[in-house]
Amino acid sequence: MSLRWNPPCTRLVLVLTMIVATVLTVVYFKGSNFVANIPRTELSSVNNLHIKLGNIQNAISELSWDIKERENEIQPQVEVRTKPSLQAQPFKKKIPWQGIAYRRTNGSWVADDSVCTEDEVFDRATLKTPAGNTPIFIHDVVVDRSVSKRLKAVGNWEPEVMYTAFEALKENKDHVFVDVGGNIGTFSLAAAKLGHRVISVEPYAMNTKRLCRGVVKGGFAGQMFVIYNAMSYVRETISFKVFPKEAAMTRIVKATNTKPSSDAVTTIQMNDLLEMFDIKSAVLKMDCEDHEVDVMKGAEIFFKVVDVRMVIIEWDKLYKNPETPYIIEMMERFKFKPYTIGKDAKPLNISEYNQWNIRNIVFKR
Repeated sequence: MSLRWNPPCTRLVLVLTMIVATVLTVVYFKGSNFVANIPRTELSSVNNLHIKLGNIQNAISELSWDIKERENEIQPQVEVRTKPSLQAQPFKKKIPWQGIAYRRTNGSWVADDSVCTEDEVFDRATLKTPAGNTPIFIHDVVVDRSVSKRLKAVGNWEPEVMYTAFEALKENKDHVFVDVGGNIGTFSLAAAKLGHRVISVEPYAMNTKRLCRGVVKGGFAGQMFVIYNAMSYVRETISFKVFPKEAAMTRIVKATNTKPSSDAVTTIQMNDLLEMFDIKSAVLKMDCEDHEVDVMKGAEIFFKVVDVRMVIIEWDKLYKNPETPYIIEMMERFKFKPYTIGKDAKPLNISEYNQWNIRNIVFKR
């Protein structure tokens, strides 16, 4: 808003104008009576007086305009400040979101929406969930013959896992769904569609980019967050082992070269999520291609602080893993019991964990 400046000359004009207006008013009303009572021979003198008064009025009016013009010339210019323009966003295309993807590096969390561009074209499918449909962005079915191919054909993947997760999430709208090994978002996007806050941990950029796209197109920005790190109990740099026709089976491996590959990322602990998010209660899903033991070793504080209601784990590789007893001991210590998943869930004998040749199992309280 600009400021107005009224110099003394303006006030003088206003005073003079008021005086002249008063004189003219008196002359008009009194002059009318006076004119009615004077001889016709003296009327010319009165008319001359009116003319002179009119000339005075015109002169004052001209003076007023002249003063106003001079006022505009000398009036100081007041700077009108506007909000600073936003810096250009680091995308080839301007997009309306930020703060979907984060990564932890050098001990700090930073927003990293570099994986959330629209510069790449991804195949799109419709994810069908009990809460409704939402878009999901898949791999070419030639390089992902399991998950992406099924999503494109029927719109779901492991529906029994989704059913089990939903049963726990529906108990409390404040449960946060933590998806370790989010892949392209089958279960993360479904939980977001149900209305829950979601933290989807996925280190592989080819998946993370699709996750981001699903968040945006599904309208889940601000509700679902993508963590662009791998999860373990040690902090190190890792790379990936990719299977040519099974992108869903991509797994992390330790970086052996001093110069890691371009897709290398750093690991975090599950405990680190508490630095970033306020989580009171959670439903946890883990599908880390036989890396679940290392994830659980970095989750002790998380389980002590957060009321974890359920842990869904891909088990068909773990039952032969010699380190799996760590998970069993931890689950018993935190009062979890094992079950099969799906509508016909049945309890499992925890002492027989090394015989559970089952695709997925669930620990719940």
